[in-house]
Amino acid sequence: MKNENNLQKFHNKAIYDYSLREIWPQEVLTESKLLSDEKINSEDFNELPFVTIDGEDAKDFDDALSFKVLQNGNFEIGVHIADVSHYLKEGSILDDEAFDRATSVYLVDRVVPMLPEILSNKACSLRPNEEKLTLSAVFIMKKNGQVLEEWFG
Repeated sequence: MKNENNLQKFHNKAIYDYSLREIWPQEVLTESKLLSDEKINSEDFNELPFVTIDGEDAKDFDDALSFKVLQNGNFEIGVHIADVSHYLKEGSILDDEAFDRATSVYLVDRVVPMLPEILSNKACSLRPNEEKLTLSAVFIMKKNGQVLEEWFG
């Protein structure tokens, strides 16, 4: 119990010393909700098997890889990163808040995120069986590693 109290005091001090904000302004939460519900047309990679490169205990899954063996024996390899930029329009309330926060801060018992949870842990998290926006780089490669084609989008 004493260690838990000391850890809590340490976290509270870190949050205070670095002016970390755990509370979100209501207008940021409102804008985040509207953006998280937005649908757009984009390239569809849903038929590909993906694997995240984030650990099992990660709070957000924002990096993934896809791999496919093509009929001609070449490989299609994709690197997919959650498209946070889609939600952060320059000059928006959300962009300003994210800029002020600069980064997510990971403490032992919690995260003080750069973006509200509806974005960081939901809309921008590449969770299984959910469609998400990504920035992707896809490469067609020979077995020897020679890149034949590349696509970014």
